[in-house]
Amino acid sequence: MFQPGQLDLVLMDLQMPLMDGFQASQRMRMREQMLNPQGKAVVIIALSASVMGDVVEKCRQAGMDDYISKPFRWPQLQAAIGRHLQGRVSLPQASGLEAEGSDSTTEETVAWFQPDLLMELGGLELVQEISALAVTTIGRDMEELAQAIQAEDWSEVRRLSHRMKGAAANSGAQRMSAIATRMEDQAEVQAPGQVKELYPQLVEIWQQTQTAMQDWLSEISV
Repeated sequence: MFQPGQLDLVLMDLQMPLMDGFQASQRMRMREQMLNPQGKAVVIIALSASVMGDVVEKCRQAGMDDYISKPFRWPQLQAAIGRHLQGRVSLPQASGLEAEGSDSTTEETVAWFQPDLLMELGGLELVQEISALAVTTIGRDMEELAQAIQAEDWSEVRRLSHRMKGAAANSGAQRMSAIATRMEDQAEVQAPGQVKELYPQLVEIWQQTQTAMQDWLSEISV
């Protein structure tokens, strides 16, 4: 549960199960007012693929400080964080997904697991916590995704792919996030052949991502 005063920054996905980003932000602001009214408020940056014109205003009304439209590049996120936390955190330079001087990156060149930003924001403990959460949530979503593909429920395929994309990106599993993005795009245009072709690739990449996570955590914990 969110505890006021413990975090500097929250990247808030607006499309989440059970409670969306607007509701979550409102509850966080309420807890801050009740439990830590004199303390520094956590910075909340909304992340969404929505192109609705009123989404930015809805974010502000819910108590969020900024908004970034997905898909975004690292310099955009870096700039947003810098606007609100200048001098309070040290941000790494672009790497992995965002190679300097490059306009596009193939999935093959994207890192399996690169938790540099998590290390900067919260150290090894945060990496371990977010990685464990990603393994649980993505593992569950992969099972549900297989069922949705079999049922040809493209709306559910898109929803699950979107959720996996965010969970993978937040944990530093960039290649997994990239292929989940492709799955979401194909589900949105209801391209069953492409979706079914991508699924085995998604399974393989997720298996390799988990291995990369375990190897990275084992090495750094020694």
